[in-house]
Amino acid sequence: MRMRRLAVPFVLSVFVLVFVLAGLFAPSTARASSFSMPHVHIEAEVQQDGSLTVTEQRMFSFDESVNGVFWDIPLGANKQGATADIQVQRVSDGTTDYQQVSSAENGESGVYTAETTDSDIQLKVYAPHADGDEATISITYSLTGAVMSWNDTAELYWKFVGSGWAEDSDDVQLSVSFAGASSSGVAASTGSDSANLRAWGHGPLDGDVALDAGTPAVTYAVPTVNSGEFAEARIVFPTAWVPQLAPGNAPNGEVDSSGNRLPVILSEEQTWADQANRAREAARQEAMVLGGVGIAASVCFFLAVVIVKIAFGRKPKPLFQETYFRDVPSDDHPAVIAAFMKNKSVGNAALVSTIMKLTDDHIVSVSKTTSTTRTFFGGERQEDDYLLGVPEDYEQRVKDEIDRAAIKLYCGEGRYEIAFQEMKKVAEDDPEGYSERWRSYTSVVRDRLESRDLVRSTGLAAGIGGSIVGGISLLLGIIFCAEAGWLVMIPVVAVLSTAGIVLSWTFKRFTPEGAELYARCRALKHWFEDFTRLHEAVPGDVVLWNKLLVFAVALGVSDQVLEDLAAATPTSYDDSFSDGYYPSWWWYRRHEGMETPTSALTAANDVAISTIAASSESSGGGFGGGFSGGGGGGVGGGGGGTF
Repeated sequence: MRMRRLAVPFVLSVFVLVFVLAGLFAPSTARASSFSMPHVHIEAEVQQDGSLTVTEQRMFSFDESVNGVFWDIPLGANKQGATADIQVQRVSDGTTDYQQVSSAENGESGVYTAETTDSDIQLKVYAPHADGDEATISITYSLTGAVMSWNDTAELYWKFVGSGWAEDSDDVQLSVSFAGASSSGVAASTGSDSANLRAWGHGPLDGDVALDAGTPAVTYAVPTVNSGEFAEARIVFPTAWVPQLAPGNAPNGEVDSSGNRLPVILSEEQTWADQANRAREAARQEAMVLGGVGIAASVCFFLAVVIVKIAFGRKPKPLFQETYFRDVPSDDHPAVIAAFMKNKSVGNAALVSTIMKLTDDHIVSVSKTTSTTRTFFGGERQEDDYLLGVPEDYEQRVKDEIDRAAIKLYCGEGRYEIAFQEMKKVAEDDPEGYSERWRSYTSVVRDRLESRDLVRSTGLAAGIGGSIVGGISLLLGIIFCAEAGWLVMIPVVAVLSTAGIVLSWTFKRFTPEGAELYARCRALKHWFEDFTRLHEAVPGDVVLWNKLLVFAVALGVSDQVLEDLAAATPTSYDDSFSDGYYPSWWWYRRHEGMETPTSALTAANDVAISTIAASSESSGGGFGGGFSGGGGGGVGGGGGGTF
């Protein structure tokens, strides 16, 4: 019982949390993009003459139609003052080798242009693709100037992903090998002060560098290089591996007093590594603080809800404390009781109980009839149905506004009877009129409920507010705990936040009279639900039993329980009723193979309401490890995009 009452606020809380998450994540997805690059794989081989042979494979995922893709690669000077140079050797999409042309027009395919200026080279690959396509474009080129020979070491200093790309480069992998290593007679060594192979990475701090002295090779892995950022490789290795590359100039500041380059490199890299490690430590400390904040937010939210609940959310204690109630809960109209128990929601329970009351008042009669319905193939068939009837003078006989509004839903203005299956047609023929009559009925019921002053606070504001604050605390707690690596605390955050959200939906408060009525209604419903298990006899007062069963519908008792209550009613009670004004238990019985009248009327009214709802919707050290944040002095880089 209690779990069912908490189910609705919990579901509402989840929906509110979804909107909170959507709002918080919206800024990160607001920027429109025409493509993404989910994979980038680069293989680079240092040749004996110091040139670098590069094969770069980029996967493009297009979000709109494009004519092709392009690379912009700067031709900057290296640390020895020599200008870099690039010679494009091959462009391919994996199945087709593209041909170089001097010029091309948009729409052409299978060709590329390479335009060189004083500052860069722009490579345009004409490969038209539509929205939703994916393509892997591979370019192979020879780069000079990235490798330099010094007195004491050779150095590769190269931006393998430039800052000029229009979108992020994801899953970036680089492998660097050395063509002259095996024939040089100089083996690679790493991991000690005398190492002759060292490597560093510059750029995103979550990048990783690994050295393999056996091959020898150096690999780089970067999860994401954001647009506007770069990823750079710096490797020192024996000059014997590039025997055809003569040592270049040694500008002041690039070598030490002995003319050696390695001490300068080690000093620079140590400085940048220290800066990166401080940044990582600061990030770890920040994550720890944020993790504590995330946990504290959930704890404080839960405690705040509990404190507010204790201070302001206490409900009046009713005098009635029994488990069961066996009488009419109040003199209120059954529809008012239905709305009261449904948080002011007026639905089928209110309408069906109203019609049943009118039958008990000898205003609405019910009889069996035959209705004609359309088959799937356009034919007709006869079906048994129930027929509601009202007297022509019902307006003089019916004094209660709720009863009048219920009758006018389907009868009145010359119509004094209607089959259940005709109710949908009434709504379809005049959706605006039916909608107005339905609003009139629900308004009358709600106004009557409001006039009773049974509810001091619905608790809706507390529930929605608690869901929003709790959702934010849950989101922040999960994110911050994940950042801090406190995964074990995420369930604690989730439990505290969820408990606070659910508790925030329990702030509905009744007036003393409302608390008393709610206790009696709940106990009466409990009695109905346990009636057959208790093996109690039906009350001897047939009039009381008849009225009680009207309230069973108003209180939302299940169809199965209603049928059980009808079966428990002595057949001798049927003799007190005739002429179509059937007792309440008759509504709960199946008649000649038909479904129960309550189920049939509920289904018919559901269809009618859904009809008007549908009609109203049409408007409207160099030994591997992590990257550092320094560098930026390597040649290459640039970027690219689509055109």
